[in-house]
Amino acid sequence: MITGRPTKLTEELIQKAKDYHNNWKEICPEDVLPTLEGLALHLKISRSTLYEWRDQNSGFSDIVNEVLAKQAKLLINSGLNNKFNANITK
Repeated sequence: MITGRPTKLTEELIQKAKDYHNNWKEICPEDVLPTLEGLALHLKISRSTLYEWRDQNSGFSDIVNEVLAKQAKLLINSGLNNKFNANITK
């Protein structure tokens, strides 16, 4: 039987991902939006690893989806109130 490498996704990394989700402005003050790239950098992993973990762990997937939802909401609101260029927020 062929087995893959064990995941490096730990409860500590899940907590760190939750911290990014809840505190991205303090963690990355230069960022205008929470992003998956920012999350990956905060966790010190590649984007491809982030996507793999999202597919393998429902709790981690929830965090990733919440970051994306928060990003979308900020893009929509900032585009509508002219804080961001509307063409870019599309």
